[in-house]
Amino acid sequence: MLLIAPTKALELSMEENMIGFGVKALVINADAHIATRKENRNLWQEAREGPLILILSPEELKTNEKALEQKMENIADRIRLYNSLNWPSYNAETLEFLNNNAEASITIATDVLSVGWDSKNTRDAIILGEPDDVDEFVQKIGRIGRNLRGIKPRAFLYFTSTALATAQAVVDTDPGCAPTPSQHSGASTKRSMDISMARLLLAECKSAELDNLYENPINTPCSCKICQEHPPVPKPSTCNCSGCIPETETQVSSTETRSTSKPRTKSRAKPGEGISLEMKTLGETDLKVLRRDIFRSVNSPEFDDIPPYEFLPEGTIKTLVKSTYKLDTLDDVARILAGNRYVSGFHQEILDRVQRLRPVFAKKREEAKEAKAAKKAQVHTSTADSLDSESESEDSDEEDFESEEYFTVQPVSPEAEDDPSASIEIRHQSITWRINPRWVH
Repeated sequence: MLLIAPTKALELSMEENMIGFGVKALVINADAHIATRKENRNLWQEAREGPLILILSPEELKTNEKALEQKMENIADRIRLYNSLNWPSYNAETLEFLNNNAEASITIATDVLSVGWDSKNTRDAIILGEPDDVDEFVQKIGRIGRNLRGIKPRAFLYFTSTALATAQAVVDTDPGCAPTPSQHSGASTKRSMDISMARLLLAECKSAELDNLYENPINTPCSCKICQEHPPVPKPSTCNCSGCIPETETQVSSTETRSTSKPRTKSRAKPGEGISLEMKTLGETDLKVLRRDIFRSVNSPEFDDIPPYEFLPEGTIKTLVKSTYKLDTLDDVARILAGNRYVSGFHQEILDRVQRLRPVFAKKREEAKEAKAAKKAQVHTSTADSLDSESESEDSDEEDFESEEYFTVQPVSPEAEDDPSASIEIRHQSITWRINPRWVH
């Protein structure tokens, strides 16, 4: 239960009174946080495990600051750097640390650590950027896994976006060429990628390709005394390389992972399946409501400390809305939610909710079409009215012009015909002419 108190003094007083009545309470504020750190206590752990009532201040409910877990005190012993920029004594300490400390987490090193060093405690080797040839790759990943009875080593290669296209080009230029790595010790000086590395990147089974490149023999049982006392670790019955078991969490198809030099173009939606920004916002809002309902319906102590957004993260919600017209079965939903154990029992509800968006989107699409047609008709009507007004104005101008073409003539009386000073007035608009009638014939 949360209890909000306006002042720190009231918080402490209420905590004392509740404890006096046998109700365990805990005050959380800036002072309490500082005090627990000085006493080497974890305030957030105590808040999760013990009290029935948490007493907070109002400002703690409005702040934009996030509560962060206290950093590891021994972080310097968990993440180490090994390179020529460090002091030799520091690098020597790092090697000693790696060889004898089973708690080490991460070591970031240059190629210098790939030769002359073996680790019995290191489990993962992560290579950033594809090496020129397989010899170099195997040399680097071979530094780990020297204690197969204690750990299960793994090797990861993060290659560049153009690596697969380059590998395919290298293979295409050497059709039928199947050299071993030792035959290409100087090939990397002529090409950016050796044929052996190209074949490994394109191979469906990475382990089988390594065996083929190095002509590794099939493991046969050995009856010698040493092998009987310490039998070697056999190969797994099922290969677990990324070629045989793709990374299901990213759900990236093989065609999408093959990068080409051509720029990526945005695919157009099928007719009647386009999703506008308004539709996306509407769909995401609806799925957030579903997320809240799922969170409230889960009644498991295992998930008590899990916030609602972990059940359906924002990125997952966006993907579900984007895939509205592609989700037809539970398998389709399972592919997007792979690895999300919090909603493992709610795939049907999620599928139903996403499919319910289709008629909603169709209605929005129809409304948008009607609004567009109405706007177009309004523009057409306004244009027609404008043309009519211009036509009427032109007609009026023509009439005025025609009327202005007439001259007004004042006739001369018979008595004034013989008068030499008499004149005839002719008016046109603002101009007046006086002419002696004798000049008019």
